[in-house]
Amino acid sequence: MSAVMIDEGPSPEDIARFSDTEGYCPDCGEAVYDNAEVCPFCKSMISGRVRSEQPVSDWFEHRWKSVVIVLTILGLLSGVLYWLF
Repeated sequence: MSAVMIDEGPSPEDIARFSDTEGYCPDCGEAVYDNAEVCPFCKSMISGRVRSEQPVSDWFEHRWKSVVIVLTILGLLSGVLYWLF
């Protein structure tokens, strides 16, 4: 009778050793290896453009001023409408 091997996943040492070899596709945001030439998810050419952070956080980073301006205008309009009616 043969012993059944159970896959226990990567060891903590393996995770520490390979943790910096993964990045994110700059186009779709999926996790890819940092030396990947093509994203396996969106098929985009990414050679050398792998990001260390997901692009989703990049959206707010570039548009926070617009969000603040829109919320300020909405607040002012609601105050004016409340005052008028």
